[in-house]
Amino acid sequence: HIDQVIVPALDAVLEAIGEPQALVAAHSLGGTLAAIGAAAYPERVAGLLLIEAPLTFDAEAGALAAVVAAMPRETVHDLGGNAIPGSLLSSLAVMAAPDVFLWDPSLDWLASAASNSAVLHMRVRRWTNDELAMPGALFVDLVEGLYRDNRFVTGKLTVGGARVDPAQLASIPLLI
Repeated sequence: HIDQVIVPALDAVLEAIGEPQALVAAHSLGGTLAAIGAAAYPERVAGLLLIEAPLTFDAEAGALAAVVAAMPRETVHDLGGNAIPGSLLSSLAVMAAPDVFLWDPSLDWLASAASNSAVLHMRVRRWTNDELAMPGALFVDLVEGLYRDNRFVTGKLTVGGARVDPAQLASIPLLI
């Protein structure tokens, strides 16, 4: 995914702005993938802004760690040949952190219900719930490579056949 989607998108931006490097800003899984891409190709990234983007995945890595640990490897690999529906990804997020993905947004909407911002809130919620399907192979790579094996921070992740050194992020201005 890094070499097929992230790097070509970054290269298109670099070509459009006529610069050798760009500031990259990303959120959640996109931020995780952007950080991996930046570590793999630091010469293309002038700075990195990450919002809610996990970089390490171990038993202490938050709510998703428990969901992944409970998911049998066979189930994950069985899903690998299919596109993973966005609704399934959203359901896993709600299971992992119901406060963050269900209750907090509902309480925010209630707090804004009497104001003009209620419609805007509903539109943003609709947008955030419009999850695209994820390629099954990417799902397997994420669950097994990042979440279960923590390959990025342990230096065992490869991109384009080369090992990615997470220490490369130290050479890039980073805002988390």
